[in-house]
Amino acid sequence: MYSEWHYLEVMHLKIVVLDGGCYSFQSQNGNKIVRYNSSSYNSKNETSSMNHGSAVTKIIDNYVQESTIISVQVFNDNHMIRARDLASSIKKSINEFHPDIINISMGTRSDSDGELQQAVNYAVKKKVVLVCAADNSGAISYPAFYKDTLSVLCDYKIKQIKNFNVVYNNWIDILAYSGHFSVEIKKRQEQVIGSSFSTPVITAIINNMWSKDLVGQDNLIVEIKKEMSQMQYSNDSFHLKHHHNIVNDFLTSKDKAIFLPLNKEVFALMNNSDFVVPHIASIYDYHTSPKIGKSMADIGYTSYVPNQVIGDMRDINWESNDFNSVVLGHVKEISLLLKKDLLSEIIEKCNEYNKKIYALDLVQNEKKLYKERLGGSLFTFNTPIVGVIGTSSKQGKVSLQLEITRLLKKVGYDVGLMLTEPFSEIIGCKHYWHYGYNASKFSWQEHVVGSNNTMKKIDDEKHDLIIAGTQSQVMSSNMKNTGFIPVETQSVLTGINADCYVLLVNKTDSTNLITRIVKYIESYYNRPVLALVESRGTSELKGNLNDLPIFCLSETDKVVKRIIEFF
Repeated sequence: MYSEWHYLEVMHLKIVVLDGGCYSFQSQNGNKIVRYNSSSYNSKNETSSMNHGSAVTKIIDNYVQESTIISVQVFNDNHMIRARDLASSIKKSINEFHPDIINISMGTRSDSDGELQQAVNYAVKKKVVLVCAADNSGAISYPAFYKDTLSVLCDYKIKQIKNFNVVYNNWIDILAYSGHFSVEIKKRQEQVIGSSFSTPVITAIINNMWSKDLVGQDNLIVEIKKEMSQMQYSNDSFHLKHHHNIVNDFLTSKDKAIFLPLNKEVFALMNNSDFVVPHIASIYDYHTSPKIGKSMADIGYTSYVPNQVIGDMRDINWESNDFNSVVLGHVKEISLLLKKDLLSEIIEKCNEYNKKIYALDLVQNEKKLYKERLGGSLFTFNTPIVGVIGTSSKQGKVSLQLEITRLLKKVGYDVGLMLTEPFSEIIGCKHYWHYGYNASKFSWQEHVVGSNNTMKKIDDEKHDLIIAGTQSQVMSSNMKNTGFIPVETQSVLTGINADCYVLLVNKTDSTNLITRIVKYIESYYNRPVLALVESRGTSELKGNLNDLPIFCLSETDKVVKRIIEFF
């Protein structure tokens, strides 16, 4: 048990890190670093698990001072540990080191014998706080799931390392920073990301708020959350305006538009500028962006990028006649981070200076598109349809769609495009089904009907061929969290009803995953996958997979050849 003397006379705390061990290093903040390897492992051996453990330990060291940090190796290179062994390590650490806090940046998927629960109960009895990382995939994990731990999950909305939000009425207690940490390991700067590395920041914050009054409370976790609630990062005092009544202006080839900021969607537009309808007058980004001052041609990945130099948004001359329109990418996240309503600000500027605006955050699907017909009937189509799909996000599905379209047009085909992006109208697509970032929420039935009605409008235009794309993922990568079940994409694919598919893959995708997706597409939708395309660089998968050819993006002409041969 802890005495009052422990906190009055000994000013620093003890933090145990249960992880993969760590390399020897000198603290920069006056902390005492103790390395302890369990008897299962040879303390002289350096294992890859130590990279993980070293990163966790160093992050704590970065944010606490004059404390004792004890790194205990409890797993090795396979990064696996049984619930029984983790429970034993928790109890052993409490008995041997008498810590105040134990950081656990790992977990197990089950605790069938309840041994981890017993270890958590023991920690509560001994007034030791367990700060535990939740599973990055969103799955239930232990001991983080237990209410007497402080469970930490990284959240994309938290943009700064020391920021966090406290959660109540949920097994997750803290939402923490989701970005990269740069950590020096063996004289090399390593980039790490995930809840494993957000958790030690929270451990450090708890260490720094520790007090005699706090440890004297009956329920440490409740009191810690109460104090952290008063410290948390919050947007409660800042609200973005809703612009339900504002409709985007229709832009034509006669319009001269500035494009900002240079985020994912605007970057895709610049790399396919030959499809962009309005004239590209200028390109701007946030004043903190490293892209400012660079030529778009230097950072783009196609030969279609414009030559403009990227400017600072603060330098826009609103009185200039060089542009009459603004194409505004998504700004919701950056607005919350800066506590500045950029959408409202740009709308007001456009109104003041009589400029047109097309804001991606204002894009909505037409209501009549997803009005379900009696009996749930769907259209079938006369035009041949190619579906472009992918195994994950950020693969360049739209760019592949447009390159296929570009090459087909070169050999004389009249091609229709069905996009699911908010910038569809900017590249001349009148009919689209937007269900990506910041889109309105629809039921799976509305997604089927909406995409099917959109396809009917394009089919009625009597093209030679339609190239239809979707958002990320086709098949669930895991069944442990609803966020990984791509019901929307599966429903949209049902509405599109393509005749064949081209599948974008990553070089890191396993052959097992790719094979399962191909089998799923060909069995559920009863249509063939014609080719695999690796999303970045040259293909490392080589040759073919189960008789399917594998191409890189620079070989899109070969994909087009297979499409033509198929029809």
